[in-house]
Amino acid sequence: MNKRQQAALTRVADALDASENVRELARAFAHHAFAAVLHVSQSVEAIAASAVYAAFRRTDDTRTLDEVSGVADMNRIVLGRSYRHLTDESPLTSNL
Repeated sequence: MNKRQQAALTRVADALDASENVRELARAFAHHAFAAVLHVSQSVEAIAASAVYAAFRRTDDTRTLDEVSGVADMNRIVLGRSYRHLTDESPLTSNL
């Protein structure tokens, strides 16, 4: 991930007070998404926010789509679409 992608991921995780476990999972999801060019039609912020949301869903420390979209300053529908795209395309999120 480049600096902009990492900064977007960190900003969302910091705003939601994410645990280190959630941050590590989010980094893995985001790294895969950016490496696999899943972000071509999506903003960096949408991919970062969807990776954080997916990481929260994978752990016991959950956050709602509304909470994540609020701190990411994006429409809930856009975040939901980005999350679905991430989970559909990534083998890391296959059981979400």
